[in-house]
Amino acid sequence: MRTRWTITATLTLILVFSAGCSPLLSPARSSAAPPATLTPRAALPSTAVPAVSVTLTPQAFSLDLTPLPTPSALPTLELPTAPAYPQGMQVWDGLPTYPAESRPDFYFRVWFDPASWALTTNQFGYPVLANRSLAGCVLGPAVGRGLPFSGSVDHEVRRIGAVTYQVSTASVSGVTPFVNYAGGNGVIYTAFEVAFVDQAELCLTAAEGVLGTLSSVPLSEATAIPGQ
Repeated sequence: MRTRWTITATLTLILVFSAGCSPLLSPARSSAAPPATLTPRAALPSTAVPAVSVTLTPQAFSLDLTPLPTPSALPTLELPTAPAYPQGMQVWDGLPTYPAESRPDFYFRVWFDPASWALTTNQFGYPVLANRSLAGCVLGPAVGRGLPFSGSVDHEVRRIGAVTYQVSTASVSGVTPFVNYAGGNGVIYTAFEVAFVDQAELCLTAAEGVLGTLSSVPLSEATAIPGQ
């Protein structure tokens, strides 16, 4: 009776032991997905670079010594027709070129003979007096101009008529292209430029005859320039 119980107990232990250890004895199962298989990337097609052949042709070095074009001559002034009969002196009234040194609402005034001078405008639109008998002799307001490095200016003070002028004579390479006159009467202060092509002394003498009449006039009494 004891032996039969012992065999039964032994069989029971073996079955329990086998049931508890079966996971260790069976192969392990994995729930992980199988590793992905990488497909090799197709190689990019190679682009063949064509060979470039460069041929250098030697050339002789040379300097272009062509002179720069000279400035074109200024256009000839169109002068009003000279009066057909003798006329008296006429006036030219204009704004002083030095307004800070002049009283406001005052113009300069000069007198001229219309048989010798024509009141017109130059190529820049400024009123000027052009001499009828001396080609290129022009008296106009001095608006300022530069001089090349080879230029120089001589200054002197002269009394012309009743007016004291600062006279500035320009010289470029030994040639005098123009002379500036700056003066006033205590009411206005203004400057004029006398330019010429040739016959400089005759032109300056004629222009100084006009500059010696310089005076001032209120704006309300100023005479307008025809066509301005």
